[in-house]
Amino acid sequence: MRRTAKSLPFIFILGTLLACSSFTKLLHRSGTEFTVRISTEASDKDAIVEKAVRSLESKLSAIRLDGVVNRVNDAPDLIKVRIFGEPLHGDIRKTLFTAYQLEMRPVAGVQYSYQTEDEARAKAKVDQEVLPDKANRSGDRPAFYIVEKGSVINGDDIRTAKASEDVGATSNYRIFFTLKPESVEKFRLWTRSHIGSYLAIVLNKEVQTAPVIKGEMTDQGVIEGHFTREEAESIALDLNSGYLPATMTVTDEAQFGG
Repeated sequence: MRRTAKSLPFIFILGTLLACSSFTKLLHRSGTEFTVRISTEASDKDAIVEKAVRSLESKLSAIRLDGVVNRVNDAPDLIKVRIFGEPLHGDIRKTLFTAYQLEMRPVAGVQYSYQTEDEARAKAKVDQEVLPDKANRSGDRPAFYIVEKGSVINGDDIRTAKASEDVGATSNYRIFFTLKPESVEKFRLWTRSHIGSYLAIVLNKEVQTAPVIKGEMTDQGVIEGHFTREEAESIALDLNSGYLPATMTVTDEAQFGG
């Protein structure tokens, strides 16, 4: 169809109106905006905040939430997360804003664990750290571990993670993981030379389990810690979203639109 000179202004005006209409709908969308502070001990804090943006974007996509993530120009440690739709319920919110720092750290010495923190600290050296058993939270099995500060593997080495039900335990889940190709060799060599030693699986400064190394390991493993389904899926999602050596704290929450 041939367009006349008179039809062109009409098409331009119609396109402008449609664009304005879409923009108006966007402006009137409602939802929740979170201000999140990123705290890290890493030297390159700017890179960690950028990583937090990518991690949150990945989580939003995986959970199928409609939202955008942006840094705050005049506050280098703050991120704005705008989520459209209904307010988030507790489990989704916790999953989105919890960063699980996974580390596999050698247990020091020959003693498996200590009953009190003071007892463990008295034995720990400068390059070692005392960490509690996850069971301490419930008081079922009080124990503390002395672990090396350096890790054999951390979340940055994880390629994929998936939550799975432990068939042999009622309402208990665990996380299976595979390693990135470049991390497989160092894990294989370490486990081969440390058969009989204990390796602590640490999440956010809590020892989940500390299995003994029975043989050479390669590209996969499992994290066990008496997790609920929600916990295991949340941890797997976070590991798949990229290792973030930081904590996220919601400092402000506000509704918008309506």
